[in-house]
Amino acid sequence: MRSEKTGSLSEEEIRIFKEENKKIIFRPLKVFAIIIAAISIALLIFGFISASQFILDTGIARLTAAIAALISLISINTALGKEKPHIFVHLMIWALILTTGYIIYRAPESFVFNSYYVIFIIFMFSLFLGWESIHQIILVSLFLAVIILSVVLNGDTSKIFNEDIVHLVSFLLIGIGSIVANKIIYESKRKAAFLIGELLSEPSVSRNEISAKTSPVQDVNQFVIPFFVTNREDKIIEANVEFIKLLGYSSKSDLEKLSLSSDIFANPGDRNELLLQLDKKNTVKNYNLLLKRKSGQEFVVRFYGRKIKNDEKKDALYEGTIEEITDEVKEQEKLYKELEDLRKEQQRAANEATNARYTSNIKTRFLANMSHEIRTPMNSVLGFLTLIENGLFESMDELKDFASNAKVSAESLLDIINNILDISKIEAGKMDLLEEEFNIRDEVDKARSICTPAAKEKTQKITYSIADDVPAPVIGDATRYRQILVNLLGNAVKFTGEDGTISIRVELLKRTEATATIKTIVKDSGKGIPKDKIPELFKAYSQLKEGKIAKQQGSGLGLMICKEFVSLMGGDIYIDSELNKGTDVTFTVILSCQKNFLTANELKTEEIPEIQKESATANAENFDEINEDAIRNEFEIDNIRKLPRTIHSKTRLLLVEDNPISQKVELKLLREVGYSVDAVSNGFDAIEAVKTNSFNLVLMDIEMTDLDGIAATKKIRELDSQSKNIPIIAVTAHSSMKDREKCLAAGMNDYIAKPININFLKMIIDKWLSETIRQ
Repeated sequence: MRSEKTGSLSEEEIRIFKEENKKIIFRPLKVFAIIIAAISIALLIFGFISASQFILDTGIARLTAAIAALISLISINTALGKEKPHIFVHLMIWALILTTGYIIYRAPESFVFNSYYVIFIIFMFSLFLGWESIHQIILVSLFLAVIILSVVLNGDTSKIFNEDIVHLVSFLLIGIGSIVANKIIYESKRKAAFLIGELLSEPSVSRNEISAKTSPVQDVNQFVIPFFVTNREDKIIEANVEFIKLLGYSSKSDLEKLSLSSDIFANPGDRNELLLQLDKKNTVKNYNLLLKRKSGQEFVVRFYGRKIKNDEKKDALYEGTIEEITDEVKEQEKLYKELEDLRKEQQRAANEATNARYTSNIKTRFLANMSHEIRTPMNSVLGFLTLIENGLFESMDELKDFASNAKVSAESLLDIINNILDISKIEAGKMDLLEEEFNIRDEVDKARSICTPAAKEKTQKITYSIADDVPAPVIGDATRYRQILVNLLGNAVKFTGEDGTISIRVELLKRTEATATIKTIVKDSGKGIPKDKIPELFKAYSQLKEGKIAKQQGSGLGLMICKEFVSLMGGDIYIDSELNKGTDVTFTVILSCQKNFLTANELKTEEIPEIQKESATANAENFDEINEDAIRNEFEIDNIRKLPRTIHSKTRLLLVEDNPISQKVELKLLREVGYSVDAVSNGFDAIEAVKTNSFNLVLMDIEMTDLDGIAATKKIRELDSQSKNIPIIAVTAHSSMKDREKCLAAGMNDYIAKPININFLKMIIDKWLSETIRQ
C-alpha cells in the first residue's frame, strides 16, 4: 500500500517503476556506446598519426574501450540486455576508466585530457540515465581511485599534491555533482510515478486539488512521462512538456487551440468510447489508443487515466498519462503474424501429412488389388500357352479357343499396364499433348469401331450423331480425345445389360475465331450410379464395389485419367446418372480451329474398312482406361485366319526388326493378311535394301544395336534416288508423345506402338499405300 504521509511507493509499484526505468536507459545507452566507440577509435587513429613514437599498448587500450562499447551496444538488444541493462553500462564505463588509467600510467602527459574526458562521460551519464544512485557512486569512486593509482604507479606522487591537486579537486567536485544530479533526476522520476499513481488510485478529488497537483509550474513539468488534463468540451487544459513534444507541438498554447477528438485522436470515435469507459469506471489502465502528431504521423500509446468528479457534471475533468508503444505494437503484430503464419504452416503440414497418409493407404490398397488384377490375366495367359505347348487340346477348335482366351487375357493385362503408365505420367507432370489436325468424325468412328465387338457380344447397339456446326478439321490431340471416348464407351458397354443402347452426341458449345469448345455426351441405358458414389469415380485408385459391379471393375484409374486429359485440354467432365435408368457422361474440350472451316459433316472422310468397323473383337474385359498404345492395339480379331487377305501383287514391304522372335511373329501376321514382306535385322541392312530393291513401304523398329531406326530413317531420307520418299512407319515399344514427335521429326510418316495389332497396322499400311498411289 502507498503511504499517504510519506508519499512512498509500494513494493510492487517500485518494481514496476524500476522496470520502466530500465526501458528509459536503452536509448541514451545506445547513444553513449556509439559516442565512446567513435571517440576511442578517433583517438587511436589520431595518436598513431600525430605521435612521434606510437605506443602500441596505449593503442590497444583505446581499442579495448571501443570494443567494450560496441559489445555493450550489441548486447543491450539481447534478453539479458533488456533485463539488466545496467550491467552493460558498467561494462562500458569500467572499460573506459581502466583503459584511460592505463594510458595515463603509460603517458603521464595525457593526464589532464584523458581524465576530463572520462569524468565528462560519467557526468553526462548521470544527466541522461537517471539510474539508481548506487551505480553512479560506484563509477565516480572507481574513476577517482584509478586516476590516483595511475599517478602513484607512475612514480611521482608529489604531483598529486602540487600540479594535479587542482584537477583532482575538480574531478571530485564533478563526480559529486554527477551523483547529486543523478539523485535529483532519479527521485523526480519516482515522484512523478507517485503523483500519477496517486491520481489514478484515489476515488475522487476536488478540482482545486487536481489543479494544484497538475500545476505546470510546480509539478507537471517535473514528470518525465507525458501528462495531460482535458475537459468534456474536447479541449486540453493542461499538459507537460513531454506530452507537447510527443505530439510534435512547441507550446501548450498550440494544444489549447485543438479539438482533441479530431486533431489528436486518429479515430475521432475513440475519444467518445474512452469517455464512456471513464464515466463508467472512473479509471482506465493499459488502454491502447491511436493518436496522431502535428505532422499527421500516427502512433500508438498506452493510456492511464481517471475521471475527476465535480459538483457540476459539465465541469468534469479527465487526466492521464500516455506512453508511446508503437514499436512494441509493431513487434507484437509481427510476432502475431509470425505465429499465425506458423499456425497455418503447421496446419498445412498436418493436412499434407493426413492427405499423404490417406493417399498412401489408398495406393497400398490399390497396389494390393493390382497384384490380383495383374496376376489373374497373367495366370490365364501362361496357363493356355502351357496347354498349347504340351498339345493338351482335342481339336483345332479347342486350340483356337485356347489361343483366343490367352489373347483376351493378354489384352486385359496390357490395359492395366497402360493405365498404370498413364497415371504415373500424369502424377509426374510429364503428360504432353500433341497439336495436330484431325476430324472429330474420324475419331468417333474409330472409338465406336473399337467398342462395337464387345457391344455385339451383349447385343447392344452403339449410335452416334454430330451436330452440323461442329468444325472440321480441328487442331489438338486426336489420340487423347479418342482415348477419352473409348474409355467412356467401354464403361458404358461394361455396365449396360443385354440389348441395351449406347449413344454418342457431339456438339459445338462455343466458338471463337481461333478455338472451338466441343461437348461430347456418352449416354447409356445401364444400371446407373448412386449419386453419392459419383464424386468418388474421379479420384485416383478408387473403385466402386457393389455386387456384380465389383467383378467388372478394372484398375479404377480410367475416369481419373479421363478427367486429367480433359483438364489438359481446357475442359471439364461430369456425370449425370439415375439408378436403373442409365448414365450420361459429358465432357468438354477446347480445340484450335481455322477461321474458315468446314463442319464435321461436310468434311469427306475415308470409310473405315468393314473389318475394322464390325469384325474387330476388341473385347478386353477392362475398359477403364486405354492409352495411345492400347487404343492402337484395340483392333483385334478372334482369329488371325478370319482376316480377309488383301492381295497386293505389286506391293512389297520391308520389315526392319532386330529381335528374331518379334520379326518372326510380325512376318507371319503381315504375310497372313496378304502382304509380300522381306525382313532385315539392322539399320545398315535396311538402307542397303531400300537402295537396291523396290519396296513400297518400310516398317522400321526404333531400338536396334548397330544403327537405330531414327538414324536409319535420316540416312534413307538423304538418298539421291526416288527411294528416299518411301513411306516409313515407326514400330516401337516406346509410347510417349515425345518419342512419337522424335520419330516424325526424323522423317518417318507414322507411328505404331508395340505389341503389334495386325488390324490397326493393316489400316495404317493401307492408308500410306493409298497416299503413295494418289501421288
